Amino acid sequence: VKASLDKTDKSVGYIKITSFNETTSDEFDQAISDMRKQGAKKFILDVRGNPGGVLQNVEKMTSRFLEDGDVIVGFEDKSKAKFEEVADKKFDKGEKIKEPTVILTDGDSASASEIMAGALKAHGFDVIGTKTYGKGTVQTMVPIEGHGEIKLTISKWLTPDGKWIHEKGIEPTIKVDYPDYLKRIVIDRSLTYEEGTISPHVETINIYLNELGYDVGEISKTYTSKTTAAVKELQEKAGLDVTGVANKQTVDALELEIGKHWKENDIQYQKALEVVQKK
Repeated sequence: VKASLDKTDKSVGYIKITSFNETTSDEFDQAISDMRKQGAKKFILDVRGNPGGVLQNVEKMTSRFLEDGDVIVGFEDKSKAKFEEVADKKFDKGEKIKEPTVILTDGDSASASEIMAGALKAHGFDVIGTKTYGKGTVQTMVPIEGHGEIKLTISKWLTPDGKWIHEKGIEPTIKVDYPDYLKRIVIDRSLTYEEGTISPHVETINIYLNELGYDVGEISKTYTSKTTAAVKELQEKAGLDVTGVANKQTVDALELEIGKHWKENDIQYQKALEVVQKK
């Protein structure tokens, strides 16, 4: 869990949850407490890229946002028997979060992340971003003496309104897609790119450079003289050998700059901020 107040509005607390492990709910509780002391009156939860984790922890955290008796998640086993877990003091100790809250999701939000997003959506919270991954099964670890353990699927989980989201995902209430430049193929770092090279990876390099404000001319798969000049500028700024050739170190520097650029221009976060400020 990583938490901070918004840079422009100190009444909004931002909580990034990267996974749900054994300590996540305790870290989350501490983050909420700390940010309240700092003046937070509204929250943005971020489970983008969160692959899931421990079921009990996501239940504890989600319960804090719901009224006692509200369904967090349902389960169905192979015999079609169903049962539900509901918000209750056994999960949240009666320590509710009443502040306005929204949640950010993307295509890599899976499993426990989807349980949280599905529960919040079903109970009227805004889910902002893109459709989640779609993992609707529950596993447990079964030890095998002398041979490690088996990860065994024991049931499917259902949203509070009874939907099985497996291979379907959870649709956001407010869709905000990633910009096209973030949907490019990963640049192959085992290769070196120089003037005259023609490759889909070069197209990504040109797109990244263009997004960062460098002049590469018309976007193409060709490493042109303008690409060379732009790469030289990047290398000089990054303190690298100024060769105009994109090697591994140059690609690393380019992707680092793109990451910073997205963080400073995160349109999904900006939409979440806009929405929660109005609540």
